[in-house]
Amino acid sequence: MLPAGPKYGRMCKILRYAADAVLILAVISAALLLLNRLGVAFPVEGISMLPALHTGDLALVVPTSVSSVPLGDVVVYRSPMGIFVIHRVIERGSGYVVVKGDNNPFPDPWDVTNSMLVGRVFAVVDYIGYLALPPYTYSIALALVVMYVAYLACRRIGREAS
Repeated sequence: MLPAGPKYGRMCKILRYAADAVLILAVISAALLLLNRLGVAFPVEGISMLPALHTGDLALVVPTSVSSVPLGDVVVYRSPMGIFVIHRVIERGSGYVVVKGDNNPFPDPWDVTNSMLVGRVFAVVDYIGYLALPPYTYSIALALVVMYVAYLACRRIGREAS
């Protein structure tokens, strides 16, 4: 039999609020992952775009073509290895652009064509991108499981106290 009483009732109430907060974070994280799959939002990782973009920022993207991206704009493209890269356009060619990270000494080793280009970054939201980065998404999922188990224990305590 599990212990019951006002102390445990208070703990369960606090647990409910914590579970609500974790659930909200999980919903935001899932929404960001979906927006990433749709090519609309991309979490920033790494130091190549410092000081403009930091790890944990969220880059919001609008589809565009190589011919309509002005020099100096930040774009997202899929590299030949299949990795999404967020870099700045530094040069334009016929049917391609040359991009480079602000913190990198040299341009990227390939030209970005329309087939590689995802879009142009039109806004950046500080810190929210962490919710779409792997170590944090796993932590949120683990917290959800722990909160659910604790919630079940609180329900059992409540039933036995009645």
